[in-house]
Amino acid sequence: MNFTSRPKALPILGSLLIICLTMTGLFAQSNKPSAEWNAVQMQAHHEAQVHDILGTEAAFHNPQGHQYYLSPSAIPLAAGEWYYRNQMVTLNSIRAGLTDHISAGAGMEVVTAIMSVVEQETLPVFFVEAQASTQLRPGIYAGAGIKAAQYMEPGEGMGLAHGMVTIGNPNRNLTFGAGIGTEYNQNGLAKSQPFGVFHLSGMTRVSPRLSLVMDHVLTSKRLTYENNRWSRDQTLASMMGLRIHGRKASLDLALVPVIHFHTYQDEAGVRTMEADWYELFIGPTIVPYIGFSYPL
Repeated sequence: MNFTSRPKALPILGSLLIICLTMTGLFAQSNKPSAEWNAVQMQAHHEAQVHDILGTEAAFHNPQGHQYYLSPSAIPLAAGEWYYRNQMVTLNSIRAGLTDHISAGAGMEVVTAIMSVVEQETLPVFFVEAQASTQLRPGIYAGAGIKAAQYMEPGEGMGLAHGMVTIGNPNRNLTFGAGIGTEYNQNGLAKSQPFGVFHLSGMTRVSPRLSLVMDHVLTSKRLTYENNRWSRDQTLASMMGLRIHGRKASLDLALVPVIHFHTYQDEAGVRTMEADWYELFIGPTIVPYIGFSYPL
């Protein structure tokens, strides 16, 4: 089914709201941090600045400025910081700041871990990751990272390398990231062509205990040629929701519209797009998301 339609209005309006609130708050700040401060000094600065941002003595520092729902920001963890994270109940992970610029983490999915013990023919789904981040100038950060994941079938998994740029601070920030990944089989060979990953993410603190968060993630496979036309498979997850803050822990709640679509280009250069009928006429598949983070 071919179509030409406007994107869904709600994710766009929500994203524009977060971007506007974030940029307004950033431009309103007159007390800029020094580029020579380390991560601990930066955190102390942001803690002192929270009162000015939110206008209340009850405000406190946001310890989760380094992470959105799925995507990371380029704001680094301080050396010695450890975080436990739970996503969708079954995925558990830990991330640690090894230095003020380098962090590493690992995680495992519980259901597949149980299945691997019961069946003894599969492996638990797990991942490892590492990221290097630095402050380029006050309020601007850059980072790069790698991630590797093991699937249930022995020897099969996925690798990803990505980079990101963040403007802002732990309370109000915007991040654009891009990367390339590939899946591999039991022989260590690529199962398919490499795929691209892009994300536009942001958060803005609107009260001492509440932030608005967006995390739009697009995966796009490389062009393939079949049936006399070029094709590209793409998946867009537009995560929009809330982050509820405690003084240490935080709770993430979001709705995730997921749209799968395919772009085609024939020999004459005419482009068309196809998607499943229910995503066009009823709406995209919407998945609820819940997450929990706590510093160790």
